[in-house]
Amino acid sequence: MPFDYNSYLNHLTPWFYAGMALLFLSLVVFEFQKRKFIALLLLVLANLLMSGVCSLMQPFLHMWDEQVHALVAKNLMHHPLKPTLVDHPNIGYSYKQWVGNHVWLHKQPWFLWQIALAFKIFGINEFTLRIPSMLMFSGLLLLVYRMGIILKGKRTGFYAAVLMAGSRFLFRLVTGAEATDHNDVAFVFYVTASLWAWLEFQNSRKDYWIYLVGLFSGIAILNKWLPGLLVYSGWFITIVFSKEQRYNLKYYLEMLKSFGVTVLTALPWQLYILWRFPRESRYEYSLNSTHFFDIVEKHKGDYLFYYDHFSTLYGINFKYFFLGGLILFLLSKIKKQYKTAFLSWFVVVYGFYTVASTKMIAFPLIVSSIVYLVVGFEIDAIVARLKKKWHLPGIVFPVISVFLVSFVVLNSMDIDSLLLKNDKNLRQVYRKKISNTLVYKKIPSLLDKENSYEFFNCGNLDHIKIMFYTGYNAHNSLPNKKQVDKLISKNIIPVVFDNGRLPEWILNNKNILKIRSSIWLKSYEGRPEVYR
Repeated sequence: MPFDYNSYLNHLTPWFYAGMALLFLSLVVFEFQKRKFIALLLLVLANLLMSGVCSLMQPFLHMWDEQVHALVAKNLMHHPLKPTLVDHPNIGYSYKQWVGNHVWLHKQPWFLWQIALAFKIFGINEFTLRIPSMLMFSGLLLLVYRMGIILKGKRTGFYAAVLMAGSRFLFRLVTGAEATDHNDVAFVFYVTASLWAWLEFQNSRKDYWIYLVGLFSGIAILNKWLPGLLVYSGWFITIVFSKEQRYNLKYYLEMLKSFGVTVLTALPWQLYILWRFPRESRYEYSLNSTHFFDIVEKHKGDYLFYYDHFSTLYGINFKYFFLGGLILFLLSKIKKQYKTAFLSWFVVVYGFYTVASTKMIAFPLIVSSIVYLVVGFEIDAIVARLKKKWHLPGIVFPVISVFLVSFVVLNSMDIDSLLLKNDKNLRQVYRKKISNTLVYKKIPSLLDKENSYEFFNCGNLDHIKIMFYTGYNAHNSLPNKKQVDKLISKNIIPVVFDNGRLPEWILNNKNILKIRSSIWLKSYEGRPEVYR
């Protein structure tokens, strides 16, 4: 019986709306209760519920990044210091192919270790894969809330956190639907943590925050390389633009202490992989630098690319909310060093990625906390101005605040898109992916567990999914006779998926197993069939 995806979505959708209701309830509780902890708790629960529902709505591995990250993380469970994609290559591989190599250093390992830990604790499946991202998404709300308190007050922080909790793009990253998925969620989280720790240091001047800035920046590097150093750009610029600090060595030494912690956190892994995997690590370092000067994997765009895609990251019309908020923010009485740092971080990120040749939509997301805090500040400032101007009952202004924040969230969230309401084509694509996944999960039960196997002719990069679900090696292409002989000599049985176009030498070779399935044969119906 085919999987009824429409019914599945219909069962999950009310839970998403329950999460939305909790989100708006948190706003109401925040405005009308003195104890803000309850409102913050409701907001985090709302975010976890909504991101959990979105993850359950897509019970399969997404093509490209997510399936690769899932397989590498699964392999890391067995050898945490050796990231691998094809764990035991039997017929050779190219170390330059990040979707088909052995030692996998295409991304830094921290977020993969987190996923491997989740697999270890909760079991290996698609939902568990997304748990670290769900937790970091909710953790971002707490960081943004605290940053807002330091900037201006609890209202700015809470409004910004609510806006971030409704981020359609972050939901899609958590579910693996956007490129670089869990890697970007982790990168945004740890970069934001470094910015938060810097604000805490500037607010309290307590030395331990210096070391936390360095630690979080180092972990950010261990997720997605050198842009994890972002915090130091704003830190340095605030020193230079301050008359009291620019000629005082003390302030530069504080930053250098923090940077030393960053180096101690991030450098050991770089030295380790250069020693342990010199060929692969040097190639990946070279590829990282290439992103700036050359267009990698056809990810190109003009100088307006990130301006044009601002609405993709934050929602329709959000850039107008942000631009208005930025003007109010820069004209406000907020401490000059905070304004300098925020503006510096935003300009550095957008300037750097605009000049860089390779363009990807999520690159500037590391300053999303700044974007949401600026708009949160804007709403707070507008309501405060109305209080001064209008002499109305006190209850009116909390209602206005709830309305304004809710309006911006609903305007930018695009709920129908998240719930796949009006996209029949995408539902059909997802239904097929689920059907394929169910077949892949059945494959081990069709084979004799006493033997070893290697799969061919998977197509559409599904070889990675098959390796994840079965534990056997897999390839997109057909094997050649030399590869078949090599596998047989190692007592490994070649398995070829029958797409109705197999060459005669494969069909006639009794040493090769063939699998028929509706995945590959449109006219075929029923459970997968294995034959020789």
